[in-house]
Amino acid sequence: MKTRFKALWIISGIIIFLICLFVIADRIFYNHFVRQSKTIREQNKHPNAGIVKEESLTGLPGPVARYLRYSGIVGKKKINVVRLIHSGSFRPAADMDFFPIKGEYYLTADRPSFCWYGKISIAPGFTIAAFDSYHNGKGRMLVKMMSVFKVADEHSEKTDQSSFGRMVAEMTGIPTFFLDTARIQWINYDSTHAICIVRDSGMQTTAQFFFNTDGSLEKVLVERYYGKDEKSSTLEKFTGIVHGSHNHGGLVLPEVFDGYWNLKEGDLHYVHFVIDSVEWE
Repeated sequence: MKTRFKALWIISGIIIFLICLFVIADRIFYNHFVRQSKTIREQNKHPNAGIVKEESLTGLPGPVARYLRYSGIVGKKKINVVRLIHSGSFRPAADMDFFPIKGEYYLTADRPSFCWYGKISIAPGFTIAAFDSYHNGKGRMLVKMMSVFKVADEHSEKTDQSSFGRMVAEMTGIPTFFLDTARIQWINYDSTHAICIVRDSGMQTTAQFFFNTDGSLEKVLVERYYGKDEKSSTLEKFTGIVHGSHNHGGLVLPEVFDGYWNLKEGDLHYVHFVIDSVEWE
């Protein structure tokens, strides 16, 4: 009896130890995101950012100017930092199902960057945590199972380019980015479609924005690297499709964002984000 009781205590102790280990590891991993977000926010704090006026839209393609009016930013202070909380679902790989996800973003416009932390629930008590970022021309994607066991740690020229492409697509969540004439060159547009070249810190990509007739955003198309690892990844088109919009304290932003890889074998739907809350600085 004593032997069984002792064994039970040992097993309980191991379980408690593992739980504490995972909790601490999760906090450490999340704090990596917190530190990065603090860095990019500090570089984008401008107390005298100015008011976005109607004349601020002069020179923009018609559909882009209409989108900025639709967003409600005209007449308000220029936004340089946005924090978004989202829920939704995520597909870790093409041969896997969708799993619930919770995530947090910081986006900055004056010095364009983003950092994102997401946690995927694979099964009760079993999670995969991910950190993705772009800052000063450098990207990084770090993925850990249970915030402990490293699944991926990508930081290369391909990662830089892919993270930059994601950043451009995510900038639809911070409309004043479209006013950055130093980094954005509009090269073609019609009544509902605009194409531009975006440059930052030696990086360059072409992005296409599609708008609805009411001024809201329909979708954005960029190029990013897709593949199981950095060596085998190839540059592919990536489309973010917007569904609905929501007013966050006077700023109208997309409500749902679905991400698709546009591959030769067909479109791969891999992310479904629902924007739950928005804060800006």
